[in-house]
Amino acid sequence: MGSGAVADGACVQWGYGCRGLACVTGWESRFLSSGLHHARRDQGCGYCTFNGLVLAAQVALAAGAGDVLILDLDAHCGGGTHALIAENPHIWHVDVSVDPFDSYQPSERTTLDIVADAADYLPTIAQRLRDAQARSFGLCIYNAGVDPHEDCPEGALAGITDQHLHEREQLVFDWCRDRSLPVAFVIAGGYVKPPRMDEAKLVELHRLTLTAAARLA
Repeated sequence: MGSGAVADGACVQWGYGCRGLACVTGWESRFLSSGLHHARRDQGCGYCTFNGLVLAAQVALAAGAGDVLILDLDAHCGGGTHALIAENPHIWHVDVSVDPFDSYQPSERTTLDIVADAADYLPTIAQRLRDAQARSFGLCIYNAGVDPHEDCPEGALAGITDQHLHEREQLVFDWCRDRSLPVAFVIAGGYVKPPRMDEAKLVELHRLTLTAAARLA
């Protein structure tokens, strides 16, 4: 998946991230980089080179976290994550997307919803979180993409606004808090293409995640 300085740099980056993710005694940990959920074992995909979500889950398991939930709310499907966890019975995957890129056939430990109507977005996430309550997890790793937003140039779903993403972040972090479930998150999809989406607007959307997470600190 890489060589020389690029591979070394990526490993160092995710090594530090995983150390934080493996600290499962606190409320939340954050790593301000993308989740890289499209990357496979032998190649990158969809702007992703290394799958830090799965790498972090494996390190957390080795540290004694118990079963790990990867919650992926990026606009696009996490096909790389799905492929990499196929043989690991201790990693579960809840994936709610709005764009079929990198879709896959769900399995016993993975769910995939591709939402086509903004009115169904938050109810679908809420239902999947309710379903996940049936299991006991030691850690939730949250891939917090903001590219479902209607103004994002890639992955957008018409009708998903700032308010939808605000409510989504509240929903996710409240769900973890109410279950005393440690959560680690990475900021994920979000793309700049003025005038539809400029840098200031993208930062504003990512701040919704940071603000909701800060309530747990």
